[in-house]
Amino acid sequence: MARVTLVVMFAVLLCFGCSSHVVSADKCCKEYPEKGFCTQGVSDKPGGFCWDFCISECKGGVCKNWGGKNECHCLC
Repeated sequence: MARVTLVVMFAVLLCFGCSSHVVSADKCCKEYPEKGFCTQGVSDKPGGFCWDFCISECKGGVCKNWGGKNECHCLC
């Protein structure tokens, strides 16, 4: 019985750690035109503003051309 309780407690604690990441995933897989014009090959490298904006919650950020203008996109 004690072993089952320990496993359940571990699972609950693990879920608490995952929940904050799931909520922040809303930032990923989206474009952010409000961040302003970005430069491909510059803004999407570590230290570039697209990368820095996205990296805390996503797999990074890139500068993509959408509809004739460059916009930051947070990777999935």
